Amino acid sequence: TGCSTVILNPQVTQKDPKHALVIAVTTRSIFDLEEDHQLFLDKGKEEYIRHQKANADKPLQAGTAFAFIKAVQTVNEELLKKNPEEKTLFDVIILSNHTPKRSEE
Repeated sequence: TGCSTVILNPQVTQKDPKHALVIAVTTRSIFDLEEDHQLFLDKGKEEYIRHQKANADKPLQAGTAFAFIKAVQTVNEELLKKNPEEKTLFDVIILSNHTPKRSEE
């Protein structure tokens, strides 16, 4: 099944970076981009860019870290429900270079 939801919740913000547990994940771990990556390796940059542009509006399949990141967001939400002043939250950073614009550079 495709990922029809975006893992983004702007209401959950990090209140104090000194207390954050920072988790950095790549888009390839959140979403299953192995076929895209293999296309890049096998057919090169131009074919990869064409494929990305042609499929830009299609939902991505969940990767190995998808459920983990959703769970982390849920923990943040629950902590803030119990204490709106909570400062010890997870801060998720998503690392990616998987965009047609970036690939063209």
